[in-house]
Amino acid sequence: MNLNVLRYVIAVAEEQNFTAAAKRLYVSQPSLSQSIHTLEKQLGTELFDRKASPVALTSAGELYLKWAKQVVRTQHQIERQISDMVGGTRTFLSIGASAERVRYLLPPVMKRFYELRPNCMLKIWDVPSAQLIGLLEKEAVDVILGRPEADTIRYTSHPIGEEQTLLAVPADHPLNIPPSADPFPKIDLRRFKDAHFIALGSEQSLGRALLQYCDTCGFVPNIRLECRLLHNLHNMVAAGVGVGLVSKPFVRQFRDDFHVRYYALSNFSAAQPIAAIYRKDRYLSRDAEVLISLLHT
Repeated sequence: MNLNVLRYVIAVAEEQNFTAAAKRLYVSQPSLSQSIHTLEKQLGTELFDRKASPVALTSAGELYLKWAKQVVRTQHQIERQISDMVGGTRTFLSIGASAERVRYLLPPVMKRFYELRPNCMLKIWDVPSAQLIGLLEKEAVDVILGRPEADTIRYTSHPIGEEQTLLAVPADHPLNIPPSADPFPKIDLRRFKDAHFIALGSEQSLGRALLQYCDTCGFVPNIRLECRLLHNLHNMVAAGVGVGLVSKPFVRQFRDDFHVRYYALSNFSAAQPIAAIYRKDRYLSRDAEVLISLLHT
């Protein structure tokens, strides 16, 4: 049994394109196509309908894909468990998180992590939060960092902390309250019902939170600008374009920025749990356990 061919079948099924699958696996497209064609001759049936656009699995292909994923997953987990058992070998760990969480969650623990796991090669996927569960589902990453997953049957969400939501306001905005000794004074969100808002997309947790909080306060936010990255949202607030929601850990890097003031919301506790999330049907490596433990502390 050739595990590479199984990976070829999985990649073509997921990409729905032979060329894209070959690019993803860093192999030539003719080599990938020939390997799958040879497999189909051995099986006596086609696994893919090449006339369909995009390429689609046949009934036999759907059955084979399910089996191929099980075999590759089992092989991967066996290799990881043996690696943890014998120690001293090169290990690999993939983590997925939004760019903002990568910035504030990982750097403080990386030095200690490599003291404990010096042979680990860590790969970080910094992508929008909405894409993370897809990466975990496709097994492109081992662990993702974000809001706890609602599906508790398939996923384990290990708490690692909380993120308090703050309102970022341009320093010269007329709705600011007088400065106080409190770095994050409380303010009523309804005070800004007529203000211009800068928001993240509704596919992101802070984007959804803005709509939820404003709805609870009885108004619809006047969103004049939507951003994909929290860093860009903050820059727009600093430029005086509008107000927006940010997370407290994120603003630590901007505490010396006098162009923005930050407020806790008096209407809500506005603290959201953050978790390390992984699949229950996959072996959690020792590398992952150590990193999660460090993030929790």
